[in-house]
Amino acid sequence: MKHSSKKVKRLNSEPTNAKGLSNVTPDQIAHQLLLNGKPQKLKQVAKPNKRIIRNKEKEGNHFSQPFEEDELNIAIETMKLRKAAGLDNIFLEQIRNFGPKAKRWILALYNEIRNQKNIPKIWRKTKIIAILKPGKDTDDPKNYRPISLMCHTYKLFERILLNRLVPFVDSTLIKEQAGFRPGKSCTGQILNLTQTIENGFENKKVTGVVFIDLTAAYDTVNHRLMLKKLYDITLDYEFVKVSKPF
Repeated sequence: MKHSSKKVKRLNSEPTNAKGLSNVTPDQIAHQLLLNGKPQKLKQVAKPNKRIIRNKEKEGNHFSQPFEEDELNIAIETMKLRKAAGLDNIFLEQIRNFGPKAKRWILALYNEIRNQKNIPKIWRKTKIIAILKPGKDTDDPKNYRPISLMCHTYKLFERILLNRLVPFVDSTLIKEQAGFRPGKSCTGQILNLTQTIENGFENKKVTGVVFIDLTAAYDTVNHRLMLKKLYDITLDYEFVKVSKPF
């Protein structure tokens, strides 16, 4: 057979033992996920300036202009399908098939949110699902990671903001930065590292590498510092207010 399907691969693979029932309770997993989101107490060090110091003379409003229909259509086309719905039970497949009136309505909603700087309450809530990490013990609550199912209408709003921001921010990032950048991935980073090691080997040099794994990195982001950096890059205070987390 020249073209093997997933079913054929499963038939050819070695039989696996059935996983037994887990002794851990949902409450134990939920408690552990809450603990993961709490930052650990660190030694007192000099705190960086997290306040936004406005430079009104150089401020612009390019990012704060009203959203247009073309921006909405581009954002809808770039959203990935076959994703679970949030609390509003609206799927991306439904949004993809919105008619002209529905698109005008949701565009008016987004512009009203941009003007009022106020996110709908339902967007402030998510469905949290705990997923077992691959190859980990099912009885240990620490081996589960959370997945937040947000409303796709909110994710679409975020996508519009992101599409405005990326072209401006991308030029300020170093070329080695690969995370969340189009055309870059972990595979490219591995190739670069491999090439560096080979070049060092040819020059009779030893290459040292340090890998850092930050625990609950996304759960402990300093929002004030993030907003300050966003303002320093964009110099658009209104856009920062729109992007402000809940």
